[in-house]
Amino acid sequence: MTTISLDNVLDTVATDFDYSINKFPLFGPDNMPTDAYGLFRSDNSKHIGRVCAKGYVPHTTDDVLALTEAACNVFEGEVRVRTHFDNGHYVDITPSNENRISIYDGKDSMFPRFMVNGSYNGRGFSATLGYYRDLCKNLAMMRKASEGSHVSLRHSSNLRSRMDDLIETFSTLKESWQTMSGVITELSEIPLNVERFMREVYPEPDGKSTRYENKIAKVVRRLAKESYRLGQPDPMQTREASAWLLFNAVQGYEQHDSTRSKSITDFGRVVKAENTFTRCAESIVSRLVA
Repeated sequence: MTTISLDNVLDTVATDFDYSINKFPLFGPDNMPTDAYGLFRSDNSKHIGRVCAKGYVPHTTDDVLALTEAACNVFEGEVRVRTHFDNGHYVDITPSNENRISIYDGKDSMFPRFMVNGSYNGRGFSATLGYYRDLCKNLAMMRKASEGSHVSLRHSSNLRSRMDDLIETFSTLKESWQTMSGVITELSEIPLNVERFMREVYPEPDGKSTRYENKIAKVVRRLAKESYRLGQPDPMQTREASAWLLFNAVQGYEQHDSTRSKSITDFGRVVKAENTFTRCAESIVSRLVA
């Protein structure tokens, strides 16, 4: 991750996404024409996204740059930026440390993060306010628990011409950080039963499963380790932990531990951690602060 000024951040993103997405007609057997089109990367010819119609206009790197510039404009000072491509463009934007919050006597610190995603799966552009947690290096989103932390943007080309509107959108997202901060503090004070939470997030399969029990044990060990580092009671003894720690145990496991492949990048792990289990964990804790 690189800390750079706004003058250079766009060059960094443009370099990382130094290729275009091109649309070509798809053919059936014996070169039979169809009404379907496919999207392909110009640098490696890989097919991405879904099959699309003739009128579909794929977004460009310049559209991603416009969103990145708008997001950076709502924060003062330098930012940190990371990029990733997985059937669409991802840009992770972090402001300076002045925006940090902390709980548990300052031992657990979080920073706001903008996640910009330009997807080719039919969902268009979206922007989400998430958080980066120092303790476990988690980057997570809490869309349900923090209202207004996620927006969908109409998938169109030439987004740079709408820069004022984009800046206003990100300014609104930034304001939701205060709401999210309050949610985080509240969740840190709500105790939940560890066993009940884990079984709801990870439904037990029919019949005894050693693999399933081992997975639950790994998530609980992560929970216990983080509780110890924060000076909190041992959940393996008390059978309880805060909603905040339980959510992060699941999110952290899914981001860092569930996939051992060395080929996946850190940012790729963030994307893959947005799965059924983390969404279930978020749904549980979000009901507590609704």
